[in-house]
Amino acid sequence: MCTLIVATHAFSDTPLLVAANRDEALDRPAAGPTVRAVGPRRALAPTDLVAGGTWLGVNDRGVLVAITNRFGVPVDHARASRGHLVTAALAHGTAKDAYEALREVDGTGQNGFHLLMADAEGAFLTWGDGARLYHLVLQPGLHIITERSFDATGAPAPREALIQRLAPTPGGPAPEEAVWQRLLTTRAEPSYDGVVVRWPERNYGTRSATFVRLGPAPRFLHAPGPPDEAPFEDHTEALVTLLGR
Repeated sequence: MCTLIVATHAFSDTPLLVAANRDEALDRPAAGPTVRAVGPRRALAPTDLVAGGTWLGVNDRGVLVAITNRFGVPVDHARASRGHLVTAALAHGTAKDAYEALREVDGTGQNGFHLLMADAEGAFLTWGDGARLYHLVLQPGLHIITERSFDATGAPAPREALIQRLAPTPGGPAPEEAVWQRLLTTRAEPSYDGVVVRWPERNYGTRSATFVRLGPAPRFLHAPGPPDEAPFEDHTEALVTLLGR
């Protein structure tokens, strides 16, 4: 699963803002955000300790990359981990360069995914259904991306509709980060339709949450557990140092 709430040039003081929940197997080990090398660049990102990739990160040029899976696509465990798409994209100096590079990726190499690449200049999306890739330039505004986006199920996604009802309206200064944190804690029944997912009988649920704001006042907050249980930890100093501010 996973949820990405993306505000690209939606608020007057913030060119890019992302609030994200990561949903994953409850026993899949992961480490919190650290600065790591990604090709010629460095990035602040958590780490999937199984495959070594990540699901969200920001590099030293202010490029943010994040990924969700895609519902309804048969999973082939022999394929490469989708988290390595994130680290590959983070190796680029601009979001547009990362987006263009993804056009050369074999669409059959990974299981289904939605990959966001964004910076202060713009936001781009590449998604794959396990057979081919699709590419989209995101227009200024608020975008919601989940595993069921882009007609993955042939029906409207309840979680997307829920977030659309609750999310701040674009325009003016960006709402304070607590507004986005509360949004990430929203529950629903059945639980997989909430922003926070709890599905213990499937060994699945929301494992962490991240809030990133890029622009004049950058912020990087990370909750190392479900955001309605685990407090957000502040990694802004690491982000500011990474960006050379």
